Amino acid sequence: MKGPFLRVISISGLGVGCLLAAPAASKFQSLGESYKKKIHPLVDRYCLDCHDKATSEGELDLERFNDLTAVRRDPKTWQHVVEQLENGEMPPKKKESTKQPSTAERAALIAWTKSYLNTEARAQAGDPGPVVLRRLSNSEYTYSVRYLTGVASLKPAHEFPVDCAPGEGFTNAGWYSVLKGKLYSSMPGQSGAVMAVGDVSALFGGLIPLGIGIAARMWGLGAAMWLLLAGPVVLLVGIPRQRKLAS
Repeated sequence: MKGPFLRVISISGLGVGCLLAAPAASKFQSLGESYKKKIHPLVDRYCLDCHDKATSEGELDLERFNDLTAVRRDPKTWQHVVEQLENGEMPPKKKESTKQPSTAERAALIAWTKSYLNTEARAQAGDPGPVVLRRLSNSEYTYSVRYLTGVASLKPAHEFPVDCAPGEGFTNAGWYSVLKGKLYSSMPGQSGAVMAVGDVSALFGGLIPLGIGIAARMWGLGAAMWLLLAGPVVLLVGIPRQRKLAS
């Protein structure tokens, strides 16, 4: 009974997926044709004087978007484009030599870009995107160092620049957690301080076996074994007390 039932469910799910994918493919085909016939000529006429591959003002190169396939590789750029178009900041009005699109042409650019972004968002629904490798935020770095060294008073990030909060409002967003110049230059000194604390901790840790050896020599192996057993007991008693004090 299970076998046929599971096959029916699988086939039904596949059919629903195909039905949902068909309109999206048709929509992208329509967007591609519209981009080739109407939108790309407008981009070429009004945008590439400042944003071609050679100039790339504001680090924005629109010349690479010669078809919808290229557009779909970087939808984030088009989010920026539509914002600039709606605010009237692109093309810039300050430059007298810059050609300005008509009201109808600007409206067409905005409408097409919004339609594309909405279609792309629906097509990528449920996909979180690439997971980027990011650095620790200042708070994460501080808490990690305190945990690893056991020294709660350490403030290794107090000379670091303040973490920026991007549009999402989070200081640990991967795309924005980059190593700034000041942060890069101040890290060696702070890391050196942390390493010094670690060296001191390692020094005291190295004295423990020596102390146990001396105890074994003076009072016998039994006393040394009791000392070894006392260590975990002290940890079990002390950790809950430390957490209670911290809270």
